[in-house]
Amino acid sequence: MSLFGLGCSNCAAHVHNALLSLDGVWLAEVFLWERAALVAFDPKRVEPEQLAAAVAGAVNDGTRFFRAEVRETRPARETLKIIGGEPWWCWPTPCPADCPGAWS
Repeated sequence: MSLFGLGCSNCAAHVHNALLSLDGVWLAEVFLWERAALVAFDPKRVEPEQLAAAVAGAVNDGTRFFRAEVRETRPARETLKIIGGEPWWCWPTPCPADCPGAWS
C-alpha cells in the first residue's frame, strides 16, 4: 500500500499500530522512506478499504493527516514465508517455488 503524509518514524509507528489493531491483520511492516506498507491480513475478516481507513485514523491531532492507497493484493502464500519462526517478505516479486520457507 502507498502511504501519504508520513514525516517521521513516530508517524510510521502510529500507522503500524493502527494496522495491527485491526482484527484479522497478522503482520504489518511500514517503510517510512519508501512511503509504503506491506500488510498480511485475512481477507475474510479485513477489507482493503478498512486498511486504508485505519491509516487515515492513525492520528487525530489536527496537525497530521495520513492517507493510504491499496495498490495491490496477493495471497500471503505468494509473498510471505515463515523461516525459523520469523516472517520474511518476498516482495515485490512473488516467492520462488523453491523458497525454503514453510507455513505452520
